[in-house]
Amino acid sequence: GNPVSLADKDKIADAKAAYEALTEVQKGMVDSAKVTAMKEADATYNNLVKIAEVEALIEAIPANVTLADKAKIDEAKAAYDALGDLKDSVDTAKVGKLTTAETTYKKLEEAEKKKDTDQKAATVVINQIKAIGTVTTGSKAKIEAAEKAYSALTAEQKKLVTNYNVLTAAR
Repeated sequence: GNPVSLADKDKIADAKAAYEALTEVQKGMVDSAKVTAMKEADATYNNLVKIAEVEALIEAIPANVTLADKAKIDEAKAAYDALGDLKDSVDTAKVGKLTTAETTYKKLEEAEKKKDTDQKAATVVINQIKAIGTVTTGSKAKIEAAEKAYSALTAEQKKLVTNYNVLTAAR
């Protein structure tokens, strides 16, 4: 027969409705091959709907993924995974878009975590510098501790120390 498409929705629904309206005796008179074909067409149509729904969820993911897109990515991925054997029927470009979106999101998430870690490390040093206060003869230990802490930071973390000038002035 002809391949089933999403455009066959009404034909399949009409055939099912007509068959269901028959009595059991009448159903027995229908060619079993035609009943099987109708059931297969219905199953194929339902699979096409599932695939189209997954593809629509993938399409809803923006091209430029941000951390705000987590729910859309997760929903599309869960729907895609739920397809099981039908996964192979999803448009390969859309599968690629989903994979790229997941990868991009993970990179953004890692960058965000690194930013948080860097800011925390810098804040510790900022607070040590603030603790120096007015420089006196007794400030040497605090200045040295702050300098040691500052030198232990990465280049990125050092850029986040907003009061480094205070430390250089304290020397």
